[in-house]
Amino acid sequence: MNLLLDTHNIALLVTVSLNFVLALIVYLNGREEKINRVYLWNILAIIAWIVGMFIYRSAPPSSSLFWCRLLYVAPTFIASSFLYFTYIFPSQEEKRLWVKKILIFATNLFIVILVLIPGLVIKDVNIIPGKEKEIVFTSWYVIYVVYTISFFTYGFIRIIKKYLRLRKKESKRSQTKKVQIVYLFVGYALAANLAFITNLIMPWLGYFFLNWLGQVFTVFMVAFTVYGILRHNLFRVRLALSEFLVTIFSALLLLNIFTSSHVVGYIWKTFLFLLFLLLGGAFVRSVLKEIETYDQVKKYAEQLKKANARLKQLNKHKTEFMSFAAHQLRSPLTSVKAFASLILQGSLGKPSKKVEAVTQKIHDASDAMAESVEDYLNITRIEQGRMDYNMKELDAHDLAQGVVEELRANAYNKDLKLELSSDKYKKYSVQADRSKLRQIIGNFVDNAIKYTQEGEVKVRVEKKDGKVRILVSDTGMGMSEETIKKLFQRYSRADDTQGISGTGLGLYIARKMIEAQHGKVWAESPGEGRGSIFYIELPEANEGGRKERKDKKKKKTKSSRKTRKTKKAKKNS
Repeated sequence: MNLLLDTHNIALLVTVSLNFVLALIVYLNGREEKINRVYLWNILAIIAWIVGMFIYRSAPPSSSLFWCRLLYVAPTFIASSFLYFTYIFPSQEEKRLWVKKILIFATNLFIVILVLIPGLVIKDVNIIPGKEKEIVFTSWYVIYVVYTISFFTYGFIRIIKKYLRLRKKESKRSQTKKVQIVYLFVGYALAANLAFITNLIMPWLGYFFLNWLGQVFTVFMVAFTVYGILRHNLFRVRLALSEFLVTIFSALLLLNIFTSSHVVGYIWKTFLFLLFLLLGGAFVRSVLKEIETYDQVKKYAEQLKKANARLKQLNKHKTEFMSFAAHQLRSPLTSVKAFASLILQGSLGKPSKKVEAVTQKIHDASDAMAESVEDYLNITRIEQGRMDYNMKELDAHDLAQGVVEELRANAYNKDLKLELSSDKYKKYSVQADRSKLRQIIGNFVDNAIKYTQEGEVKVRVEKKDGKVRILVSDTGMGMSEETIKKLFQRYSRADDTQGISGTGLGLYIARKMIEAQHGKVWAESPGEGRGSIFYIELPEANEGGRKERKDKKKKKTKSSRKTRKTKKAKKNS
């Protein structure tokens, strides 16, 4: 055999070594997983094909026909295992897969039998000195070619379809699967299509000088798969690859020690060996820790995803229940409050002092309960996006004045001063929903009266930096920094409420309503026992603002007219 053929055999040995390394990596890590086992079958079939070519080229003329038939058996398993692999990679989605598995490998067995029957597919092998051996095919060879190409083609089509389905998904897991599919597809497509030319089509046409090259093309498959392992953790074998490389280099360094010819070289090479063992072990441990951390994070992420979905469902049910319960409670509360009012007004006869006192308590309790029901209904509307806002321009000072007059009696009953003040401006125009803004101001003033035992409550309206602010300050119990941070959250109340009842929803609802009207609310306090200030801030809707909007609209109209004139001039020209 000449130098050229020896070079071809060396290329085959290098290729089989690379495939063997890939097979070992897949086997060492994840052999219990189905996807790894099937991929390992495919690699072993490729190795058998490469070894078969090496033996066939090196075999004497007397056994060449025998080894030729075995050589053409191996690729049948490559095609069948690849097609089956596409059903489970990157994840198994098919139902009744066992039926497809039987069909795939039954067809594979049929083709193997055809190849092994003497003279049916391969008739003879001609030995020509200095050239590649020439195979004499029969007309049955077309069945072999169709089987191999059709199995690979259908497998590629399946992989492409899986990629297209994953393209519509934006999750990180889907992105990883897409990258894995791309690497595997490119590697196999290059190797298989080139091998079709050199090992299927060209021999069929009588050209055998590249019959050995198809095996070497599997290097593309190995290269892309290994890159997928290193870059994107394909098949989760990064740990096995690290262990394998550390073991190989450690063995080489150990053998290198015994090549030393003097003591200094022996000591130096021993030191390098031990240092590599130390660093290699640390590297493998770091990879192992990374993989374990990744697995743990992935596990927690899946659990968190399921928990979030469940919480969303429960929150939806809770909101629906609250809405239903609140609606059911509102009607009887209205009746209780109405009957209590009739008794207090003497419409059903003058009540005794004892009856009047009890009825007043019933009236106050039903009134408080009605407010709570309304809070729950507002929460439901906000969470479901059903809260409507009737935005109109109004004077915030006039609105605040109406609230102060309405609640002045409450302050008087507690011997508190309730005052309204403003800065130098005459009008405080804002775009807001009158009833909701009035409700929020009333809530703040009413809370200030409730939580203030002595002193005063002040309401102030002012303008600042194009904003209208409504301040409600008191000399009451005050708040700590911790309380202020959680004040406008749902169901949040101060730790010391002095026995004052409430749902903890009023301030949360106020914040949501003001934010929906492009404003904001917040609170400040010098500390506990030193009073508080609550702020409502909304954008000013003044004449200047209207003029600015009008000028913008006019400028836009002028620009549109200019554009139309330009288009018309171009058209005429």
